[in-house]
Amino acid sequence: MNADRVEWTVDDLARFDQLPVDERRAALQRVRWWRTAPNDDVVRLLTTLAARPALRSPLWTPLVENLVEGLQNAQPSLAPETAAGLADLVLVQPLGPVLVDRIFALLARRGAQAAFPRLLAGLTQPELAVAVLDLANELVRRGLANEHPAADRFDVLIVLLGATADRLDRVAESPAEYATDARALKRLVDDGVALASALCYALALIGRPQAEAALRKALALPHRRLQAEAAHALARIGQPDGVARLVELAADPAARTRVLHYLAELDETERVPAELRTPAARAVGELAAWLALPQRFGMAPQSLEVLDERTWFWPGYEQQQTCWLVRYEYRLPGVARSGVGIVGPLTAALDADLLDLSPEDIYAAYAGSDVEHAELVLEPAATARASLRATAARLEQSPALAEYSGLEPVCIGSCFGDVAAVFLARRSETQGTLLVADDAGGADHLQWYPHTGHARPIGPQLAWAIFVGRKLLRTFNPAQDS
Repeated sequence: MNADRVEWTVDDLARFDQLPVDERRAALQRVRWWRTAPNDDVVRLLTTLAARPALRSPLWTPLVENLVEGLQNAQPSLAPETAAGLADLVLVQPLGPVLVDRIFALLARRGAQAAFPRLLAGLTQPELAVAVLDLANELVRRGLANEHPAADRFDVLIVLLGATADRLDRVAESPAEYATDARALKRLVDDGVALASALCYALALIGRPQAEAALRKALALPHRRLQAEAAHALARIGQPDGVARLVELAADPAARTRVLHYLAELDETERVPAELRTPAARAVGELAAWLALPQRFGMAPQSLEVLDERTWFWPGYEQQQTCWLVRYEYRLPGVARSGVGIVGPLTAALDADLLDLSPEDIYAAYAGSDVEHAELVLEPAATARASLRATAARLEQSPALAEYSGLEPVCIGSCFGDVAAVFLARRSETQGTLLVADDAGGADHLQWYPHTGHARPIGPQLAWAIFVGRKLLRTFNPAQDS
């Protein structure tokens, strides 16, 4: 054990604001040591930091980032004392949501069992309660715990759910009393729904009938995600109207994926109308739920429609994958927004107008945006390597570009040896994105995406992604090459 390392680190934390600039740089370099630190030193550091809750420093973030990175890359599972030390750290130190999420993700993969029951103290901290419950719920869901870690806190969970449901009800009745603007109100509601949902799932897994009254409070609220969780929990404790409500919620695309999963678990799927159980209906539900997440739109669109479905080979998968393109539309007062999302090997919706593209090019946009490979290189035009700049300069002189003007190079890339340059340009009076590629056969290839008429036009990065996706999908699916 290197006791000096721990002492130096704590000293750096305590004195960082007073250090000269060059010594601050040295302190930032020193915390990199924790990427490869022995477990005994890690435990001692965690114990020391947890015992100093008043310690504040700009060095916190890089220190914990290096520590977590080292633990991620070390052994397959965390030693119990390390997991317990991480639990103590998040409970007493204000690490910020990003670092807390990284630590909980690490615990979920490497050693969540040993973090309990310590972590249950986080149930009283609003910024930690959802993460603690989600982690405990995941342990039970994956069969890693015979009993829910919070089972001994059953009464606390009931009280907390009742209080959270009451608060959400009051916010719905008098929103102006709780938030000064729409964004703050949305955050307040999202946080409340997330906590109440995690509590419902915990009570479902614990499975005691005494939770009924609190669950019915949650079921009465207008939030569909929360209704699904409350109905599932009621069904788990033997209340038949819980199953009935799940069946009703299957008609709501945003709730469909969740409720079909719960109904399958309860062996009640056949009660849902057949048209809501088809693969296409499930795909619509997947995208609706994805769009409704708080970090995205925060609500499901008013309209969803399957535009295309096909089964083919997709980059990164050995077996053929079924893919759906789903058009969605939001129609709200003063707001109208539509787009095309994908469901299949990935669920996503790009922030660009794709409706003018062919289905093949929409698939290409998603395939090219999602793939990573050493043979795929994209660099800013101003700093690209000399060989790429030379090819781009030659492409810019191509006779095929005669009708374009004002070419402004943005980026240059190489896709398995084929070089493409992406420009902002004008064609007649229309501004747009122009991609010019020189494939291995020497033939110039143009892609033109006008910006006029598009609230969210296709820019240089997405034009490159379409170029890459086209090549990949046509390589993997030569029979479908149009």
